[in-house]
Amino acid sequence: MFGALRANARWLVIGGLIILNIALITALVVRQSAGTVSAMPVSASTSGETLRPTPGATSVPTPSANQSTTPSQPADSSTPASAERPARTQPSNRLITANSDTMAWRADRGRCGQRARIEVTTDGGHTWRRIESGLRGVVRLQAYGDRSVFAVAADRSCRPTYASAQSPGHNWRQDPSVSSDTWFTAADDPARVHAPGGRADRPCGSSIRAFAATGAAGAAVICADGRVRTSTTGSSWHTVQRHSSAIALGSSDRGLLIAYPSASCDRLMIRQVSAVRNAEPTTTSCAGQLGAVAIAAHGATTWRWVGDQVSAG
Repeated sequence: MFGALRANARWLVIGGLIILNIALITALVVRQSAGTVSAMPVSASTSGETLRPTPGATSVPTPSANQSTTPSQPADSSTPASAERPARTQPSNRLITANSDTMAWRADRGRCGQRARIEVTTDGGHTWRRIESGLRGVVRLQAYGDRSVFAVAADRSCRPTYASAQSPGHNWRQDPSVSSDTWFTAADDPARVHAPGGRADRPCGSSIRAFAATGAAGAAVICADGRVRTSTTGSSWHTVQRHSSAIALGSSDRGLLIAYPSASCDRLMIRQVSAVRNAEPTTTSCAGQLGAVAIAAHGATTWRWVGDQVSAG
């Protein structure tokens, strides 16, 4: 009897050892499997597509318990900017045009039906007096001859009209039929340029930063992306300059004026270029503090309406 018990005990021990080994082997296999799964890429869906970082994205580390989550302080704003960086300013809807080095006209570009305020100077811009033109919605102002001026305006229904005066003391005479033969931008849609003959086009798409009629070259525009484009017919436009900071245009008997801010002299820079394709700048000057801008030229005299100041020189 005792011999049988000893034999059974021996088999029980052997069986226990076998069961223990199986348990150990199973635990080892489970642990290895868990490590393998944690090293696999995360699947975006059951299709097996792997998630990838967004191009250009920067990963942000999670702060540890002893790290501060307070945002970093901005850089010192007193650090001087690069001399090549253009100063910031906004394009304006001002209009200015000159008969000579002492006489010029100015106005604000108006909306449909908006009463026009036209002023004239005969002393180089030192004093100005208001002219009763009876016009509304002025979109173009152009001096001609020694003392004459014409304007393109728009009534409350946005119908364009042409008006002119032989001098500051003469009454304005309106002739709506002439407007169809004149360059101007629409009062209700400044991105649409009207050319002589009735053709209308959008040389910059949905936005024009500035417009000017340029004599022999027809007209010029600054697009929102900084391109300066000209046309003689209104049916095709050619890019002649690429000034991303250009804010104003003006015309002269010598070509096209382009104004843009420059940090190098902290002033408004004015370039006069030939209004032809692939034109190169011919003159450069600094003038006036930055602000709302309008420019024009007659002969060697450049007129600058910048902020509250008008200068000619």
